[in-house]
Amino acid sequence: MESKRVAGAGAGRQAYGLKAHGDRRSLTPGAGESSTSRLLPLAGVVFVIGLLAIVALFLTPVADHGETAPTAVYLLTMCAPLGFLMGVIYALRSGRGTR
Repeated sequence: MESKRVAGAGAGRQAYGLKAHGDRRSLTPGAGESSTSRLLPLAGVVFVIGLLAIVALFLTPVADHGETAPTAVYLLTMCAPLGFLMGVIYALRSGRGTR
């Protein structure tokens, strides 16, 4: 005998991609998206580049017998806080409600 699964009231909305009652955004994919949709992946890439530069900064003296890293590595380490800042900006912009 089959058992029926009773879903909550919001299950149908989630299954069909419908928005909540008070949500004024369109049901069309990409309708309300702007450059913020590309900001998060870009922030992630910039942050990872910065982390790799930090690792290279610490590994260069070990691998090169005490020599310092090239200036470009020092400059690339600034990508980590820049990527983090871009991620924070994305979070603030995407969390803001429409008026």
